[in-house]
Amino acid sequence: MRSRAPIGVALLLLGLLMGLLEGCSSDSPDDEPTRSADPSSTVPSPTTSAPTSSAPTETEPASPTPTPATGPTITAKDLGKTLLRMRLPGDVTWRPQPGGDNASTNNSDGAFVDIAVSALGTVPGKTLGYYAQLTINGGKDIVYPNLERVQGREVAGVTGYVAEGTADKFSYVFGAIYQDSLVQIAFQFPQDDAEAREWIESALASVEWL
Repeated sequence: MRSRAPIGVALLLLGLLMGLLEGCSSDSPDDEPTRSADPSSTVPSPTTSAPTSSAPTETEPASPTPTPATGPTITAKDLGKTLLRMRLPGDVTWRPQPGGDNASTNNSDGAFVDIAVSALGTVPGKTLGYYAQLTINGGKDIVYPNLERVQGREVAGVTGYVAEGTADKFSYVFGAIYQDSLVQIAFQFPQDDAEAREWIESALASVEWL
């Protein structure tokens, strides 16, 4: 069986990279990354008014609210202080790692899945954009291949960045500055599919900031 380094170990190594890059990296802007617009969305609408229809309009259904995970709990701590609790998703048996910040399992196809949380002290004056770029740069040499910053999001009331990557596996990382610590939630799946996205949303819906 091929061995894998737990994500929790990789996040600790990423903390070491902060010290190495602190003196030579410039801050990345906190603005969200931009994506190419759909050409059809930029075409001006005709000025001619369309005929009024008496037929009732249909409202687009709202996105379903994810069900919070109810599996085992993992916690993110910085210098012994617990900052975040999160439940693990899926109707599967999880294998917790020592320290309580990382667990692995196998998905419905029997493939390896790893989820971890971490908390690291931040450098005064550094922005969220800085840490987003640091995550991407560090991932190239650790376990997050081809990470790219995408649209950020809010998790349980705290706004953070999101980075995703697909190579031989699918990686998803959420990071936020909370109580002067960089808190990260990292997921690794064999591929980006509906089950992976469902597990991510279920886990994030269970997050508690402490």
